Amino acid sequence: MENNLSRALEASSPTHVI
Repeated sequence: MENNLSRALEASSPTHVI
């Protein structure tokens, strides 16, 4: 579940940070 949210955020944000 958390992975899905992270993926959605990454798509929304121009740069993904972990």
